[in-house]
Amino acid sequence: MKARKGEWFSLKWEPIDYYKEKSFFELKKCPKFFCAEEDTENLTQYLESTYTNLRIVSIHLTSIFIKHKDGFKVPTHYRVGEFMPGDNVRYDYWLKEFYDLENDVSDQIKTSNTLQQKTIYLEHTAKIIRHDMHSGINTYIPRGLNLLIERLDDDTIKKNKLQLI
Repeated sequence: MKARKGEWFSLKWEPIDYYKEKSFFELKKCPKFFCAEEDTENLTQYLESTYTNLRIVSIHLTSIFIKHKDGFKVPTHYRVGEFMPGDNVRYDYWLKEFYDLENDVSDQIKTSNTLQQKTIYLEHTAKIIRHDMHSGINTYIPRGLNLLIERLDDDTIKKNKLQLI
């Protein structure tokens, strides 16, 4: 996977050999998140060369950040539509402990999740309303005018200026 400078990635590791104790020691010390300090052509190879007893199971460009109590942007493993706050209570707890976050940050995560669900609902509703409006304008109004013109005589149409352009 290519990486550009400044991009954050969420990493999931696993030991290559489960019988080596050194693998589990490296697993505790390996980064769960990685910020690219320079452009890299093969990020996976770069990271795996650093930790020889581990391999990367999954790597994702981090898209959801939360704010640390100091105000810094903190990366998460959350991904829109796939893995959201509240889906895994153990991960939510780990994230809070890993970054030493306060309780209001986890509330902030849940609030942003609720806000995202409301946004999705409103976007869907807007599409339905837009479709209904276009249907009325493009279908029912011309159909009604044609029926009206068919039923009226020529004098009434000219008098009220209802002729089609």
